[in-house]
Amino acid sequence: MSIMSSDDKKTNNNGNSDKKEESFSTPEVNLSSFKDGVHQAVKTTVSSINSALQQLQHTSQVISKPVKTGIEHLEHTTTEIATEARIAYERRHEFGPYYVAGAFIGVGGITALRRGRFPGLVLGSLAGGAMYMALYQPITDAPSQNASLPKMSVPTIEDVKSKLGLDSLFGGKKND
Repeated sequence: MSIMSSDDKKTNNNGNSDKKEESFSTPEVNLSSFKDGVHQAVKTTVSSINSALQQLQHTSQVISKPVKTGIEHLEHTTTEIATEARIAYERRHEFGPYYVAGAFIGVGGITALRRGRFPGLVLGSLAGGAMYMALYQPITDAPSQNASLPKMSVPTIEDVKSKLGLDSLFGGKKND
């Protein structure tokens, strides 16, 4: 039990005595200066991040522009070459006999000069046959990128006769 002075005691409405409630005064804090400091810190941080991002963007543009230009030029050149190759591939049948004869004469002639007439004839025939196969056989295992190219087949003798109008010379078509 503590001894209290009469000043320290307070009487309630019921007559009970309690400790005197002490009121503490809190010091006035100036929140506006704190808010200004935080605002200034956020503003400085945002400004420094923006300048860093601007430098990064400038550097990436300086690096990517020549690379992008080079890639676009390469793509354009490759597209032109691929288009020319596709056109040449599609027109290969127009000059087929010349290619076959050229392969026969070229390979056969060089071989005949080095090894003799018979090896020249054999290798020339093989070269001509290989050229014929390359020209007229359809490409069966072509990748899907070449799907737009037409599938060519070897023309039969009947097709050639009918296209040239030679049916009447050889007795017409056979009736089955």
